[in-house]
Amino acid sequence: MSLLVQIGEKKSLSFQSADIRGVDLVSYNTYGTSTGTGDSNVEGIDWNRVYVNITLNQDGRSTTICATTVKPLAQHLNYMSSGWDYCSNGQTAYTISGSGGSAGDILIANARLDFGSVINLRGDDSLVVEVRVQNDCINTNYTTASYVEVDVMEGVGLQYTTPQFHTFAINGGESKFSHSIGDNCTAISLQNIDSSPTNMYSVSPWQNARVFSDRYNVNDDWGQLWSKRTAFFQTDAEATERHQSFVLSTETTDNTQVQLDLFPANNTTNENYLCYSTFFTNKKLVSKASSRAEKHAKKSVEKVIKG
Repeated sequence: MSLLVQIGEKKSLSFQSADIRGVDLVSYNTYGTSTGTGDSNVEGIDWNRVYVNITLNQDGRSTTICATTVKPLAQHLNYMSSGWDYCSNGQTAYTISGSGGSAGDILIANARLDFGSVINLRGDDSLVVEVRVQNDCINTNYTTASYVEVDVMEGVGLQYTTPQFHTFAINGGESKFSHSIGDNCTAISLQNIDSSPTNMYSVSPWQNARVFSDRYNVNDDWGQLWSKRTAFFQTDAEATERHQSFVLSTETTDNTQVQLDLFPANNTTNENYLCYSTFFTNKKLVSKASSRAEKHAKKSVEKVIKG
């Protein structure tokens, strides 16, 4: 069962008895004269004006998976995938009806929030997804008939950990920023969400980035960040369309700290984010997963014996 959220609405839906790997948000944008007041540079919906709050209720504990505007988190989670094209600062949309330039034509874009691991919902467990779509998420090229469809992405696997995702907007004009992430960090990135992005160093908000932890210590300037990024992708085009967004780490680290030096003149309010992924676990969660793994193994053996 999916959730439909119209422009200007806030809705929530609870999912139960499922194995969930993430949440998929799909926008359907109807082309035509509208009263929308959003960013004219964004094709379709502006994911920075859509908010998502995902809460896991499991084993008597309530855990916030994420609570953020969609765009920086979607860029963080789709950095290495083709899904970047439909949620990023250089966002595009795909025409599913008409030519994409006449009244009534429909364009589609999506922001896939892939957790990278599976959450097993059993018994009274629930995953509550709340989405708020602001009135200014569309510009005057689109009508208020546009909407966002929200559904979960099902997966296969056992839950040994619970994922969490964090986005921190850096105040405009700041020259330095530091943040303590702590333990169980699995990915760190810098996300720029300027709707008119560029690759030019002269307008980069980032000057230098340092990540240090229990066993990982790097200190990169903008040129080194750019050089490392090219190694992630097969073509230069894939790398350059990430513009001023960079991955700092994909290692699993503890006691993790981030220190950033920025160019104040290029650091615009609500355009630059530190994003990172973490997880938590406990004895009960691991025990349940291990028990299920043993049952699965036993059934597989019995199946082989029976022929």
